[in-house]
Amino acid sequence: MDILSNIRKRRSRRAYDAVQGVERSTLSRLAEAAHLAPSWSNSQSWRWIMVDESPVLDEVRGALAEGNYWAHKAPALAVLVSAEKLSPTQSHNRPYWAFNAGLSAMNLMLQAVEEGLIAHPMAGFDPPSVRRALGIPEDYTVLVVISLGYPGDPAQLRPHHQELEGQDRVRLPLERVLAFNGFAPSLNPDDQ
Repeated sequence: MDILSNIRKRRSRRAYDAVQGVERSTLSRLAEAAHLAPSWSNSQSWRWIMVDESPVLDEVRGALAEGNYWAHKAPALAVLVSAEKLSPTQSHNRPYWAFNAGLSAMNLMLQAVEEGLIAHPMAGFDPPSVRRALGIPEDYTVLVVISLGYPGDPAQLRPHHQELEGQDRVRLPLERVLAFNGFAPSLNPDDQ
């Protein structure tokens, strides 16, 4: 696998094929990739819940924000939860448990690219509803819901999202996010 190529290909697309499901073996490979992520002190502070069957799938879909209407066609959702107790030691108040979980999510999304899937991370959902639907304990934080599925027809999307589906990725120039040997003025958006 050419990792940089998969990173370049990864996009948060929205048009899903609502007919073609995602096999459990594929979901398991995504989870394995997520689980192989590095973590502070090998704490492995991520917990994944794959949702692919109704009525639970419908309940989690119902917790999505209205703007994520397109994710209702995704045949599977991956829910990432974590808790401070899973990686409690923090140096200078840095939440390693959340950082670890983010690394795990990226591994899952890169494996999804390799599998030919769309993996779209969403913050637009009601955490208490997701918690209730999945029986997640109160001391865990529901960090993200990632919709998973094979690409579908963009014509099913609202016009604005149809335009976004075909657009090239937009990134800041590398010199705006990279400096060597010290913080440079170019890194600070206030200096632009």
